[in-house]
Amino acid sequence: MKVHCSILKFVVTSLALVACVAPLAAPWGELANDSSAQGSFVQVIFDENGTPLSKTTGEFRALRPSYIDWRTDRPERQRYLINDEAFWQQDEELGIVIKRDTLSAANTPLRFIWGDMAAGSDVTVIEMTDTTLGVDAMIGTALQRVIAEWKGQNTLAISSVDALGQRTVVTLTIDTRESLSPRDFSFELPPAFDLYDETSSRGLIGEELIR
Repeated sequence: MKVHCSILKFVVTSLALVACVAPLAAPWGELANDSSAQGSFVQVIFDENGTPLSKTTGEFRALRPSYIDWRTDRPERQRYLINDEAFWQQDEELGIVIKRDTLSAANTPLRFIWGDMAAGSDVTVIEMTDTTLGVDAMIGTALQRVIAEWKGQNTLAISSVDALGQRTVVTLTIDTRESLSPRDFSFELPPAFDLYDETSSRGLIGEELIR
């Protein structure tokens, strides 16, 4: 399967980021008192010299604390869904779905939109104002600096720099805060799509096709 690496990096590889963020004294950010959000995003990855390497656009939905529906429309059509059952990756071009063990949305950078951080010790808060939160946190084995900044009531920019000096900037535009429910994050296999089950309950090492 052709995987959009930059999206997986945002949704998956950075799991350690907010899992280890120290609790804040008070809720932070424009959505601190909300439970749902949906809108659009633009993600740009820059090399160490500031040259853009890739740009991805799409739409997202999020429900506090553990549900994420992340859909890209350019340059590829992909869907990444986290619900109680699993972490689903849907590739529109190849017509396949990969099912993996579920992830905690609380452990992804999208947790920044809620402004309620999990307790931990492997992080240093370097800046916190009404609109900006900056931390140094261990992601995997590397220390990264992550900055979340509200630019008005409906735009949140999250930037991080990895060990190679590459900077990822994800700009979220909140279109609505209308109530969502877990049912809005249920997954149904599209017709004619093949399902690969890679959950630990299947005991798989590689990909197994479920027909």
